Formats: sequence, structure tokens, C-alpha cells
Amino acid sequence: MLLVAGVAGVVVRGRSGTATPSASGSRAAVAVPAAITSFDPSGGSGFRQESGSTWRTQTYQTAQFGNLKQGVGLVLDLGSARAVSTVNLDVVGGPIGVELRAGDERAASAGGYQKVASADSASGPTTLTPPKDAGKHRYWLVWVTRLASQGGGYRAVIRDPAVKGPAS
Repeated sequence: MLLVAGVAGVVVRGRSGTATPSASGSRAAVAVPAAITSFDPSGGSGFRQESGSTWRTQTYQTAQFGNLKQGVGLVLDLGSARAVSTVNLDVVGGPIGVELRAGDERAASAGGYQKVASADSASGPTTLTPPKDAGKHRYWLVWVTRLASQGGGYRAVIRDPAVKGPAS
């Protein structure tokens, strides 16, 4: 099921299916619906949503956002505080630098979220796994810190961000 809300750039995603074992094998992981919005603390365009669940940044002259900003991201709002087992996404044309951050309130900067996982060279199917003691948080931020060389410039393209959490 894919539900596009009336506010531009917000997607609520839910999937049905069977639970899959977590890395420990002792707990099941289930899909967690999330409202997804672009996050750009510098006031720029951040990510733009394209065709369903594909998100793309604008093209910059360097992998460090043209030295204009520290990064951009996608905020995954779970609606209430929840533990997260994994955040899965597909990085198109990577590699990019990406972090998973968590927070209890929607923050104005990436520093307002705690870094819980990272991938320095994310490309293709990517799984960000927070430690088991990361806690329960409402907001989970996929924070891109470095762009990939694409089309004569640098940008990030992320498809299908999806959250999984432990079964209740």
C-alpha cells in the first residue's frame, strides 16, 4: 500500500507480508509505516520526490554539496516512538556517504539527531542497522553527507526507504 498525503513530499508506506528474523534470529522484524519528508536545514531544496518512492537531490559541483551545506536528508516520522531494527534503501548510482540518526523531536539541524549507524560508501541495496540499545524514537533521519558522481555533477538518488522494527 502506498498513500500519498495532501502535503507535497509526504509518503506513508506500509507493506504486508510475513515477518522476517532479525540478525539475532530471536526476534521478528516487521514493516513500520513512516511519513517521509525532505530535510534540508540550510533552507535549500533538499530531496525532491520523483515517481513514487524515489527521492533525488539537485546536482552540485562537488561531492560535498558544492561546499554550500553539510548534507541533506529524509526524515522518517513513525508517528510515535518506536525501536528500529533496520532502515533499508536503494542507493541509485552511488556510492554516497549516509548516516542514520534518531531523535525524539523534529530538530532544525542534523545535530539535533543522534547518529546511530552509517555507511561511507553506500551503493545499491543498503541496510542501516542501529545498535540494539539505540532506543525508541519517533524521528529517524537518513542523512546524506557525501554525493555520488552522476551526469557531470554530484547528487544522491534514493529509492524505497523502508523501516523495519521488532514485532511487538
